[in-house]
Amino acid sequence: MRRLFLLTIALSILIVSCQNKQSHPGYITTDAGLNYKFYVENEGEVPQMMEYMDVVISCTINDTLEFMPKNRMILQMIEPLFSGDIHDGIKMMHRGDSASFIVRTDSTLYTLFQYPVLPPDLSADDIMRFEVKMNDFYPESEFAVKQIEFMKNTFIDETVKAESELNQYFKDNNGRKYRSHGQCQ
Repeated sequence: MRRLFLLTIALSILIVSCQNKQSHPGYITTDAGLNYKFYVENEGEVPQMMEYMDVVISCTINDTLEFMPKNRMILQMIEPLFSGDIHDGIKMMHRGDSASFIVRTDSTLYTLFQYPVLPPDLSADDIMRFEVKMNDFYPESEFAVKQIEFMKNTFIDETVKAESELNQYFKDNNGRKYRSHGQCQ
């Protein structure tokens, strides 16, 4: 009877310790401590240091959405700033990949975002999750050309949208149309 009791306790301890090793089910943990999982994983080149990346990123802290850009972001690939940094994960991504990365909130806020102190509603153990879609990456020499193209397309899209909204407003209010050179019809 005593032997059965000890065996039950030993098995319980083993099960609990195995569960604690994988604190984020479905994620893989790197030696640096980054937790990641890929939704889409392609093959090919990965971004090199100082290359520019065209990405879409959303971020949650403790399952609360903190930011989700409507448009793409251009980031430069840098060396990780701390062990388990999101850059450890991004440097594994190929064009077209989509992945999730879990990092420590305190380390990320202090080093990456340069917060002087942790906000009062957060603790050192809080978890920050980034969802990242890697659209493209390119060397520094192509950055200026890509940036001009990106801004031009964004400006044109915003201008067309604003003109359409103005036309709808004038139509709804007094029947006039707005043309981009500033005259009403």
